[in-house]
Amino acid sequence: MAASFLRFVKDATTITLDNEGAAGYLRRIEKAQVSGRTAGNVFFVYNKGVQMRRFSLSVLGLSGAEKAALNSFFDTTVDGMYTDFIYTDEAGDSWNAHFLSPDLAWEAHGKDLWHVRFDLEIWSI
Repeated sequence: MAASFLRFVKDATTITLDNEGAAGYLRRIEKAQVSGRTAGNVFFVYNKGVQMRRFSLSVLGLSGAEKAALNSFFDTTVDGMYTDFIYTDEAGDSWNAHFLSPDLAWEAHGKDLWHVRFDLEIWSI
């Protein structure tokens, strides 16, 4: 059953955003790998053997109050990328998560109407 919200939880702080305007998100699986070429033009890959899951979210139609709440959660509660939290997606699934950028990309779309984009790294609870 689909949830009617996106939720961010850390300790006693809970931010719930209505997902009626959610534009959805892209789910990616990334390998922790670095590649390059030697002086002899041989291609190489260093494989750290780790997989990461990334959610790229676009949330549309947030009010000024929702914007202020998410900004406070990001800036104060979890200190940007520093602290992990529990994220609940629109399917009602909960994940451990942390932000993957030191900023939230806000766009103004009229009076008191905001869109935001951000990436989360997620892992199972």
